[in-house]
Amino acid sequence: MRMRLTCIGVLAAMTIASLPAHAQAKNDPTQEAMRLNAEAEKAHQAGDYDKAIANYQKILETKELAAISQKGILYYNMACAKALKGKKEALDSLALAFQNGWNKIPDTLQDPDLMSLHGDPKFDALVKGAGGAPAGQATAKTADASKAPEIAKPAETPAPSLDTVHLDFKYKTIDDSEFDWGAVKGKTVALLIGGSWHSQFKKATPFLVKFADDHKDKNFAVVSLQFELLPIDEDNITDAKEYRKEFNVTWPMLYAGDFDAMATGVPFVKEELRNKHPIVVLFDTKGKARQMMSGTLDEAAFAKAVEALLAEPK
Repeated sequence: MRMRLTCIGVLAAMTIASLPAHAQAKNDPTQEAMRLNAEAEKAHQAGDYDKAIANYQKILETKELAAISQKGILYYNMACAKALKGKKEALDSLALAFQNGWNKIPDTLQDPDLMSLHGDPKFDALVKGAGGAPAGQATAKTADASKAPEIAKPAETPAPSLDTVHLDFKYKTIDDSEFDWGAVKGKTVALLIGGSWHSQFKKATPFLVKFADDHKDKNFAVVSLQFELLPIDEDNITDAKEYRKEFNVTWPMLYAGDFDAMATGVPFVKEELRNKHPIVVLFDTKGKARQMMSGTLDEAAFAKAVEALLAEPK
């Protein structure tokens, strides 16, 4: 699973988005880094791991791009691509990721892209040295790992409960039209949260498309909030529309911004879950949020939960 590249000062550089794409890349290293990363992401999803690796490498080897990028994430992404190619050099990239600030031990242990590395003594040593436990063991820190330096994290405000969530999000559709939430009032609703760039989001889509079609006459609806990869609206909209066409998506797709917008757009989603797409919130016919799922979609559990809501007295 690739982690999203973030660059220092991206938010401050948002005004550059009004320039043509080629001008942005030419005049601003931040945009060039984001462009290369987006190309790497698409190549990775398409299985072109050599191209993905080459783009990550280009960012790291270009001084002005590397200076504004999170090197730990780039090296981690490179490790994922190399591991999927069966390259043992993936371990070297993972080591560089930890050396450059990567510290997400649970994500590293659970990442399907890195499964080929599990059981390798060097992988276990890297994880343990970064403050975790080897694959297959508890992820709590051990006494031996206590020597690893702690990386301070600011305290996060507790996420609001699902009781505070209502179907009244003020976003336009990816076709730039207003969405009337009254269209789903009185229905059981699956609110799908995530981005078309995310491999697990895309993996879940064929099932959700079929499920929505099979239940279109059963008082059930799906609406998605699209949090796309780049802070450049026109590129995000294009990606979302391509995703809709590829999977024949018929449900309303609302454009909610880029990945970073999740913090304020869906504050009820805890920080550690924001990269575990798809995030699904199920609402009953009274508009009350009843359940949230995240990560690789358990199709059977999803279907069972929806059927249970549909069977409730109106």
